[in-house]
Amino acid sequence: MERPGVGGSQLAELTDYDYAYMLDASAVTPAGKQVLYSNASNLLKLWLYNEGINGPDNNLLSSAKNDGASTIHFVWHNYH
Repeated sequence: MERPGVGGSQLAELTDYDYAYMLDASAVTPAGKQVLYSNASNLLKLWLYNEGINGPDNNLLSSAKNDGASTIHFVWHNYH
């Protein structure tokens, strides 16, 4: 799930999507090999935090977890 920029250093609020699935997900390794996402090394790279962009908080906005051989389950946590 992505959070678009709206100009300057501001980011849009993350839409409340509740949860979403990405099927047939794959990743490309540093060596250029395509692998099923469940075989990729770090799902935390898909977690989205506010990191003080639109304020002083560091809220978790969206998380992702492996939900099968090639399915990613995204969960919405917060707007900003």
